[in-house]
Amino acid sequence: MEEPNLNEGGVMKSRVFSLVLSGEERSRDEKSLNRFLRQVEVKDIFASIVDRKPPLWSILVFYEGEGEAAGGGRAGSKAAPEEEIKLNAEEQELYEKLRQWRMEKAKEDNVPGYIIARNLSLQLLAKSGAGTEEDLLAIRGIGPATVEKHGAAMLEVLKQFRGRIKEEDNGEKAGD
Repeated sequence: MEEPNLNEGGVMKSRVFSLVLSGEERSRDEKSLNRFLRQVEVKDIFASIVDRKPPLWSILVFYEGEGEAAGGGRAGSKAAPEEEIKLNAEEQELYEKLRQWRMEKAKEDNVPGYIIARNLSLQLLAKSGAGTEEDLLAIRGIGPATVEKHGAAMLEVLKQFRGRIKEEDNGEKAGD
């Protein structure tokens, strides 16, 4: 295999696809991946099965060319680059707690953290007043499968954090 060319920044272009192994999404995911592969010169591919419900292939493609280069995630997603979400100090602290929970859960499930939830979704969750599974579904990047598998744990992290903040606020008021 020839040495891959690096782009100007010295980094190989790459994109991650997640292909559900069953259901209606499979055909859409496969078509999108194949469309992308036809547009680029593939340099290397790594794939592995992610053991979750539903199971999926996680595929990392290193490539040259200008295909649907922006964004990764689900095949066919029109994901924009991660946007910056402005968080206040309390939201930032909650975001860090959510990231810590995600890291522990990813390690436990033996999957990359982005399979559990993307940073943007965790930031939006920290900013939201989510308290129910329906609230979670309103957050970009959190769908029914995520809520089914991780919704209760996410809500518990939120509940514990908000309970601690409320106790601290009450303590400050009592001390005034």
